[in-house]
Amino acid sequence: MALTRLLRTSCALIVVCAAAVPFGNGSAESSLGKFVGRLVTSWDSNGRDMRLEQSFKFIDPKGKSWSVPKGAVVDGASIPQFLWSVIGGPFSGKYRNASVIHDYYCVKQVRTVRETHEVFYAAAVASGVGKGMAWVLYQAVDQFGPSWPSPRSLKTGCENLSEDNLENCFKNFAARGPKEARKPSASEINDFLADMRSQGFNEEVEEIEKSLP
Repeated sequence: MALTRLLRTSCALIVVCAAAVPFGNGSAESSLGKFVGRLVTSWDSNGRDMRLEQSFKFIDPKGKSWSVPKGAVVDGASIPQFLWSVIGGPFSGKYRNASVIHDYYCVKQVRTVRETHEVFYAAAVASGVGKGMAWVLYQAVDQFGPSWPSPRSLKTGCENLSEDNLENCFKNFAARGPKEARKPSASEINDFLADMRSQGFNEEVEEIEKSLP
């Protein structure tokens, strides 16, 4: 994305480029967004996937609703695996709520790639993740995460993405494009971390480097 690449090269510190951060404008409350409901999940029989036992929602700073319905299955694969050790895996720690929202919408692909990756940043910050680390993780998701050419057209009845009809509307969508983050090479990871360090995120990079094998 041209804008994201421009931001990477022009912002040295997150504290001096707040307007460049996704959803960076507005009041402190609106810039965070908020979760609605409590994330209640259970492990699927395969021991890898998580199933939502009740609906869960995030309202982003622009007021857009990101609903994940009861019964939805997520696997955390939209988060690059080299970050799993630092965030404690996609289903643990402060990142859990954000990863569920991001994972579900990377599968359904009904919003743009940019919106979907940006909501990961907003939801992570709303969960209590430091803005510096959330920004670095957002950049990783943007660079290595799933991508799709355009949002799916929603069928009649899906436009409002209500919890009651969301999964029923989406269930017949055929798989389209990758829903998983790609696995970057060691050199790509090193280049990414060097880029983040050049922007002033030394502490965040050190934390990630400590977790790498």
